[in-house]
Amino acid sequence: MKNKLYQLEQAFLNPSCQSNQDWLNRTIHDDFTEIGKSGKIYSKQEVISAFTAQKNGKITEILGFDCRQIDLQTWLVHYQTRHSGLLVYRTSIWLEKEARLQIYHHQATPLSASIFSPNLTPKK
Repeated sequence: MKNKLYQLEQAFLNPSCQSNQDWLNRTIHDDFTEIGKSGKIYSKQEVISAFTAQKNGKITEILGFDCRQIDLQTWLVHYQTRHSGLLVYRTSIWLEKEARLQIYHHQATPLSASIFSPNLTPKK
């Protein structure tokens, strides 16, 4: 499951997936929320609109990826991204329903270089 979740998170950072509205609609849960780097809360439709409106997508490096199963159908994912010198700590919640994974929640928090660690994961 860890590899599958990694691939899905990586897909969200890939311009070809970000521009694919059908893929986004299938992969993002209807009740999805995102807390962006600014602290603003976004809905599924706001995220899809923002992704599909982007002219130049970006490929972002994923570091320190980890996931933990919360219950039979729920996973918590943590990792950091690095793009153009910006470091961001990311957390997602994924739900599995009828053998399909959907992202339910995502949060992105900017990191300063002084606290960056590719092994930064929550304490168990």
